[in-house]
Amino acid sequence: MTGEQQDGVSPYEQLRLLLLDDARSEDVGVAYGTARRFLPGKSRTEINEVVRQVLLELFDEGLIIFYRSDQTRGYGATRDQVEPLSRPEVVRALEEISVVPPTDQLLFFLQTPNGASLIEGLPPGTIPTLR
Repeated sequence: MTGEQQDGVSPYEQLRLLLLDDARSEDVGVAYGTARRFLPGKSRTEINEVVRQVLLELFDEGLIIFYRSDQTRGYGATRDQVEPLSRPEVVRALEEISVVPPTDQLLFFLQTPNGASLIEGLPPGTIPTLR
């Protein structure tokens, strides 16, 4: 089911959980792809706005960090291998997401220990399955 209330969990909260679950040393583009699949009737502008909002909320809540890296070191990196970006850097990077960055400056996101604990503590089936 996509973009609909599920077991008392709002579509917005479901998207938050999906994006937090995606935050595993992935390029931030994954978040936009997930949102497009979860909210198929939304425009690109609407998707961009909601993804930025959700990612900043997760960041502000201490559930994810962002970092810049190249493809070789960025994918699969652990928290101790990266230099987290500050909030102003994150805001700027998310505002510029439509600009293709140099391949050595890709924007990645990663769960913090609190984010990982939240995901691991969820009952099975809480995070929607996208088809």
